[in-house]
Amino acid sequence: MASEEYKPRLSIEISYEQKKDLDRLLGHTHGLRRAVFSIIVDDLIRILKDKYGPDFLAMILNRNASLLEWIDIPEIKKEEEVEED
Repeated sequence: MASEEYKPRLSIEISYEQKKDLDRLLGHTHGLRRAVFSIIVDDLIRILKDKYGPDFLAMILNRNASLLEWIDIPEIKKEEEVEED
């Protein structure tokens, strides 16, 4: 298969409830799901590349931080504020 044809995919198992909620909240539009999850993946990669990446990963895996708390990580907020100026 030529490299132009290959498109990497992320496939994860989710619960029936998660699927039902995603269908209800995002609809069945593949383009919207791709856009939302691409943003989440990009942000996760950016956070994990930071010097606090391993600590952040431990926090979310231990459920000590939620997706909503990502925006409150001081190091990340500081970088975003600098980029906006």
